[in-house]
Amino acid sequence: MKRAFSSAVVTALLCALVGCSADRRPSDETAVTVMIPVDDYGLSWAWSSTAQFLVFSPLVARNEAGLLEPRLATSWEHSPDYRQWTVHVRTDVLWHDGAPFTAHDVKFTLDLPWLALADRTDAYSVEVLDDSTYSITYERPAIGSPLDDFTVIYPKHLLTGLDPSTNAEWDFWKAPVGTGPFRHVRTVGGTGMEFEANPEYFRGKPRIDRVVLKFGVPQLQMLLSGEVDVLPNVSELDLLKLGGDPRFAVFRWYNYIRMKVIVWNHRSPFFADASVRRALAHAVDREQLHRVLGLPDEVRVFDGLYSEQQFRRGELPAAVPYDRERAKELLDEAGWRDRDGDGIRDRKGIPFRFTLLFKGGNIGSWTAQGGEGIALFLQDQLRQVGIATELQPWELSIKEPFIAGRADAAVGDATGIVSRLRLFGPDSWIGYDNPRVVELLERIVAAFDPDSVDHFYTEVSQIFAEEHPVMFLYSAVATTVVNRRLKGLSTPHRSLAVWYLEDLWIEE
Repeated sequence: MKRAFSSAVVTALLCALVGCSADRRPSDETAVTVMIPVDDYGLSWAWSSTAQFLVFSPLVARNEAGLLEPRLATSWEHSPDYRQWTVHVRTDVLWHDGAPFTAHDVKFTLDLPWLALADRTDAYSVEVLDDSTYSITYERPAIGSPLDDFTVIYPKHLLTGLDPSTNAEWDFWKAPVGTGPFRHVRTVGGTGMEFEANPEYFRGKPRIDRVVLKFGVPQLQMLLSGEVDVLPNVSELDLLKLGGDPRFAVFRWYNYIRMKVIVWNHRSPFFADASVRRALAHAVDREQLHRVLGLPDEVRVFDGLYSEQQFRRGELPAAVPYDRERAKELLDEAGWRDRDGDGIRDRKGIPFRFTLLFKGGNIGSWTAQGGEGIALFLQDQLRQVGIATELQPWELSIKEPFIAGRADAAVGDATGIVSRLRLFGPDSWIGYDNPRVVELLERIVAAFDPDSVDHFYTEVSQIFAEEHPVMFLYSAVATTVVNRRLKGLSTPHRSLAVWYLEDLWIEE
């Protein structure tokens, strides 16, 4: 017989959410409570929350090995140049209100302006061939490929006629209707949402009967006290506080899109020379930095850019090795020497002393992972090769002080191709200038064939191995901590609990 998962806690929370007068539930019902940093509109696309996968289904999803497998889509074919796709969808799926799911829902979703992106509304066209088949033709790459496991499908019959420009405020998100594994039960404003297993889910009724989303900033104490069973986006500092508590398990997801980097201002006399930038890469022990930040051993040091395919295959660009003596040699050769014996290198009477901007945030947090920790570590590492660093917190965009010439370096993100074009493209705000890199990045944007994308990224990384325009630190990590009775999670492809709750179960 199934046993209740944190039954007392779930009952108390549900009572707080909705009251408990006549709403009696079986004693053997399994339930999971998740603390999640959203509000009443948390299932909207605007939040980009994994909670949407409770209610809505994607076309495809990743299995435990990270390979794509069908969900709403059953099969697909593409032309040799990857520009034309024909996709077949299931014919046995119902929306939670009983309406049939069809290919018309897919076209409606992929045509939504916030999915097409403001600058790519003409990037592709979708044509419904029949209720179970549609085609998508690309003029240029964009969101909407059948291989996008993060795109969920919305109900055309309920959303037609609503103003897309106000989508983040639709009342629909407070009582969402999807085709997914869990059906919405109720929302208590500002407090949370409750869901029940969908008995007509096309993959079979989930083994977890009930899910409660508790709104608010995830707090470790709520996990320790049993108030919640799943805590997403846990910082490495909070992991240390857990102290290996055997009641909990830790799972991690690696974000191939988000990279943490140190960007150098190429207009600065300190960083205009590629040999100096290479010396800095030799001077910083990035593996030790990972340990200081508490990052897992799987997070590798690399120097360059990579595609999603390369990331999933573990083919990251080789890193410059930590070698402090080689760093000193390169700095000497570039004319930076300690001529007055004060411990700081100088050249032409100018000491090698620069300002490093960084954004605050808890070490290990999703948005500002280790900003201050990185800055302090870098300051210490460079001091040991005769370079002085002054640290300056910066809460706004770090682009402006670079362009205005008021910043030498900063801890930042290189997130996605758009961000990378801004860093290394024709109007690079860090002052980087390499026409071949610009050409390759633009070809990546225009490429459809994933093998061609791999080739272009490899060439970019070969150039970066000589020029070191930034110092690459690590790919971002999202950490989830769960009660060990929740089974079925794994690192890295099944580590986001809310995303994969349909595949999880409880073992007391």
